[in-house]
Amino acid sequence: MKQKSYREILDSIADDSLEEQASLWPQIASQLEGKTLMKTLRHRPVLAVLIALLILLALSGVAYAIGRSLGYIPGLGVVNPNTPFHVLAEPVSQTRDGVTVTVEKAVMNEGNVLLTYKIEGLTSDKASPLEALNTCFSPYELRFPSGESVFSDGSFGEKPLNGGMTFDTRDPVYGFESNIRFPVPVGVTSATFFIPCISGALSPGILPENWELPLRFIPAPPDVALTMMPVIEVMQPTQAAMPLAETSPLPAPDAGDANPLTLTKIIAGDNSLHYGDAYRHSYILFGELNPPAPSQPSEWRIDWVSLDLVDSNGQTVYWQIPNDIDQPVSDSPHKLVWAIIVPEFAPPLRITQTARYAISANSQETYTFEFDTGANPQPLQEWKLNTEFEFAGRRIRLTRILANPVRTGYIFSFESEDNYISGLSARIEGYPSTDHLLFPILLPGKSGSTWDFYEYYDESLPSGKLKVILSDLYLVEETKNWTLEWRP
Repeated sequence: MKQKSYREILDSIADDSLEEQASLWPQIASQLEGKTLMKTLRHRPVLAVLIALLILLALSGVAYAIGRSLGYIPGLGVVNPNTPFHVLAEPVSQTRDGVTVTVEKAVMNEGNVLLTYKIEGLTSDKASPLEALNTCFSPYELRFPSGESVFSDGSFGEKPLNGGMTFDTRDPVYGFESNIRFPVPVGVTSATFFIPCISGALSPGILPENWELPLRFIPAPPDVALTMMPVIEVMQPTQAAMPLAETSPLPAPDAGDANPLTLTKIIAGDNSLHYGDAYRHSYILFGELNPPAPSQPSEWRIDWVSLDLVDSNGQTVYWQIPNDIDQPVSDSPHKLVWAIIVPEFAPPLRITQTARYAISANSQETYTFEFDTGANPQPLQEWKLNTEFEFAGRRIRLTRILANPVRTGYIFSFESEDNYISGLSARIEGYPSTDHLLFPILLPGKSGSTWDFYEYYDESLPSGKLKVILSDLYLVEETKNWTLEWRP
């Protein structure tokens, strides 16, 4: 979508200089000695990519570098090619009550495994691919011999087995193929793929449940790593800063200042298997916004508002969050970072980031309340509170608390009719968090303020009667746009 709130988003790099890149030419020449060029490139695709990129550098003058330790495999994500790859030893299949589940293949790199599986034999009297009120909400699981287990962090690419791009609801029997990704511990060689229930079931228990498929992984043949797309680092800012409309003035940047909005990494390639035909020529763009300090001297942070893309024809380019890449995490409240995937477009691409400055209210006030999760809170469990309170003279409502389905933690959802509130934080007394994030949510056409606050924990969810402390009020100061133009 053109604009995404952080709530919707939820639902190291090489530093070689150009001279160092150019110094690779003698090594390439020695590799070619005694061989024809085409034969060498046919058997050494990574070398072909390197030569193509060096030629691109010579022709364009744009500063790029191949990430020494990074590659990208669609579905699996960004990987380290210098670590071992494993694949499925053989396909695994089970049939129960006419339904067949098959794990066709897998590729595993340090930290993640991508499984490709298919489900066949689904009948229209028991399941529907268009079932709106799906009765299966339990996440798929990967269980290890140690007794540990992990839940999926991404399932995508579902497509019908009838050869078409969409399901034909007239088919009395149908099936589908999909991909699913799991985080895995280092050194795993076997696991059990656990499917609690099948998506599309018309009622609980109408289809076989609690599937357990044993998987065995073996070292991958060398050609697996060569299917990677290179991760290319942008070595310098794209252009000088170009501030657009703003609600209140900030100090004007010098003409020679670097653009606060930059692209940091680029991946180009065919992602149609996971994102559809529009992504046969796609780009995954990594960017960051490092704005100057606001005019008001105070503790501050920068809030995401929107990210808009327009091509040379004036057409809006609709981006989405790549579901096989972990979103980059900012190391500063003064910086926004992101990764998006965009389909083919008419270059150049004009990228506009809208963000707002949030200033600390410097209030020492806190608000405390008790919250009872019960003995065993579960992911996706929700507590609707709609509790109103006053904080530093401003009316705020805590609408709900949700057990995070992705990471161990809680999501606190707030809203207020006050347009000038950027956010308020929450912590649980006696349970130090390992990480926290505040996501302001700007809804088009809606006044007031809305935000989510995330608290993450290393181990299990805090449970029972908990004491929640609200603090750290931030207020909106000014909104600003930055833009850059990028050409592949």
